[in-house]
Amino acid sequence: MDLSLFQFDYDQTWALFFLNADRTIYGRYGSRSNKDAMQDVSIEGLRKAMEGALELHKCYSANKQSLAGKTGPAPTFAAPERYPSLRRFSATVAPGGPRHNNKCIHCHQVHAAEVNDVRAAKQPILDKELWSYPMPDQLGLKLDSAERATVKTVTAGSPADRAGFRAGDKILQLEGQPIISIADVQWVLHQAKEPGQVRALIERESKEMELNLAVASGWRRQGDFSWRDSTCGWAVTRFNSTDLSLADRKRLGLSGDALALIVDFVGIEIKNSGLNKKDVIVEVDGQRSRLTESEFLAYVARNKALGDELSVTVLRAGRELKLKVPVHDIR
Repeated sequence: MDLSLFQFDYDQTWALFFLNADRTIYGRYGSRSNKDAMQDVSIEGLRKAMEGALELHKCYSANKQSLAGKTGPAPTFAAPERYPSLRRFSATVAPGGPRHNNKCIHCHQVHAAEVNDVRAAKQPILDKELWSYPMPDQLGLKLDSAERATVKTVTAGSPADRAGFRAGDKILQLEGQPIISIADVQWVLHQAKEPGQVRALIERESKEMELNLAVASGWRRQGDFSWRDSTCGWAVTRFNSTDLSLADRKRLGLSGDALALIVDFVGIEIKNSGLNKKDVIVEVDGQRSRLTESEFLAYVARNKALGDELSVTVLRAGRELKLKVPVHDIR
């Protein structure tokens, strides 16, 4: 797999590239924002993205320059199996055998390898590497999955609202790149510098307009990446948790801004730590401020290494218990 060409959200269940024979990318299709793999895609949206790709192909190569940004920067490694954490895999796929036979690399493992490579180099792990391929919803821009890139709703007071987006707007270009899908929008947002602005060309009531969408520092953190399969390769916490609901917080006497992560799953690797399913984590390494599950995973990725421990305080049957939870390699 040529990572200099095929750069996309590797946690997708399914993804598609529209390509010219000379490797120019017309666009991408395939978006996902949570555990429901079908929520952000549709046959109708795919058909319209295909039509958009054909329109771009019809005008090729007069539009080649506008398509240049759809190809990303050179990757750290040219192929997945060259990443240190994936070198145990062969470059060729072994035929037959069970699906999970450790003989081939799954796409989500590429994202995990990218994060692990940054960690191994002792470099800061950026928001872009954790909250990758953000949905436009995080900027208040809800797109219609049955259309190419058409605004369905705009959240009042959001960056999209302040930029002047309105329901029904068709996004024609972002940063000069032709847009044929939600995935194309995510590609541009993934590459966006923060703080900064994303230039948009839209069509509204048959008229074209230019808008500037402001992106502030930290804007990606409003998203949720806990659904991503790649987290099992870099999060190195062998348990899953979910932010407690406001109703359950009230029942347990916990405030809305307090840390309250209910444990959903505990792996056998940490069974001796004392952590149990349904424990509510109220403190991590002395911190009691509220964290979403994604923020918690980001904290672990940025501050813990294999062999470290998490100091956690859990609420169990009305009592607080202090535990030491080991950090494990679970790839």
